[in-house]
Amino acid sequence: MDVDVVFGIPQVGMVTPNGKYLENLELEPDVTVYNSPESVARGEDRQIAKAVQVLLKGLKK
Repeated sequence: MDVDVVFGIPQVGMVTPNGKYLENLELEPDVTVYNSPESVARGEDRQIAKAVQVLLKGLKK
């Protein structure tokens, strides 16, 4: 089996309007949802389900 590994190294760093580099900048989600190993094993994705729920709630407004 031939396996090719291709990866790229960014040539230019991206900077926020405040002058902070985006690399290694941690982003916190608006809604935190834990995907338990059991739910993942059942094929469930609680994060996607919650995202859809939040988006649908936003459409009702």
